[in-house]
Amino acid sequence: MRFALPVAVMLLLIAQPALGAIGLSPASARVSEMLRGGYAERYFTVSNPSSDMEDIIIGIEGSPAGWITVDPANFTLDAYSYGVFKAIIQPPNDTPNGGYSAIMLVISKPHTAPDISQTTGVAVSSAVAATISVDISDYQVLKFNVDGINLPDTEECRPITATINIRNVGNVRVNPRFVFDITGSDGTLVQHYEETTATVMPTQGPAVTVRVPYQLSQFGCIPQGRYKADIVSYAGDVIMDKSTASFNIFPRGQLALSGEILELIVPSNVTLGETVKIDAVFRNTGQLPVIAKPVIEVMSGPALVDTATGEESDVRMGGIVKLTTYWKPGMPGKYSLRATAMYEGHSTAPLEAQVEVFPPAWWYAAGIAIGVAIVVIGFIFLRRGKKKERKTTRRKR
Repeated sequence: MRFALPVAVMLLLIAQPALGAIGLSPASARVSEMLRGGYAERYFTVSNPSSDMEDIIIGIEGSPAGWITVDPANFTLDAYSYGVFKAIIQPPNDTPNGGYSAIMLVISKPHTAPDISQTTGVAVSSAVAATISVDISDYQVLKFNVDGINLPDTEECRPITATINIRNVGNVRVNPRFVFDITGSDGTLVQHYEETTATVMPTQGPAVTVRVPYQLSQFGCIPQGRYKADIVSYAGDVIMDKSTASFNIFPRGQLALSGEILELIVPSNVTLGETVKIDAVFRNTGQLPVIAKPVIEVMSGPALVDTATGEESDVRMGGIVKLTTYWKPGMPGKYSLRATAMYEGHSTAPLEAQVEVFPPAWWYAAGIAIGVAIVVIGFIFLRRGKKKERKTTRRKR
């Protein structure tokens, strides 16, 4: 997004911040040794210290503005709140080597003010700027850091689930490979497992989930006991990290399984033909990692008219995730959406939200056209009837 505001106006806003001006952190960001055609992310936090809601508009100025985007580029902040957004840097394949700098301008305006593109700045509350610097290079760096490994206890014949927090600190995409050697308390190797995970783009830092098989031919399942996992992380054939984690396998049924839906996020009204995104915020309150899946029942009054199911998600102990489902209504009307989360053969208590589906605009236009057509046709038939009546009267005379 690029601003149409004059540079002088922007400088004035930055030089003379208003009382209760928004805050931005960090004040600058740098991406070093970035490849042309590469990818990088930098996160920023904007805070609203005022007692009023503020609309936030973010734009980029400078030579690399065409390949730096902001997500989201505009949003609303409640009073005394903050929001997080990211700058995505994607230099084209023909970008020359060298250093580039862009100014990211974050403007706030009263929530009730007109759109900033329609003003000359009088509605602006405050503005703050940050610098984004990018160094384009031909030097490739394949590297990631392991920031932590979580390997919780489990039960017999349940998945051995490791959550590995990594960050791609190189400048090329990487597919991390993890090698697990699990040994018992007597040092006997009971399981060897390797897995290459999904691609991680430069600067990204996801939590990667690895499930180690728990079934063994000699046992059926790894038996209860105390175990140690030696975990080696690779980028290509180069070792990035060596870690050790201990965990217990308990008898089946000893650890609690439980979860709840905290919130159901759905638009209050949609237009027929739109696909509705439904987010069920699920929290794992049990003692085991789970795989959770959302199920949505669509009710019209007391009648069940449709169901929708979303994708499965890994949820660590104490973890909170959005379970997303998509539903496309077939008819206008008022509906109740009843959401539950299924996990490891269990389900949460349902949570409901209401949505109203409106006809598309062309329905109204079509209705008016049909109504006009009916009136015209009626008028034509009426005139024909009167003409016929007059002819009949003349003949009688």
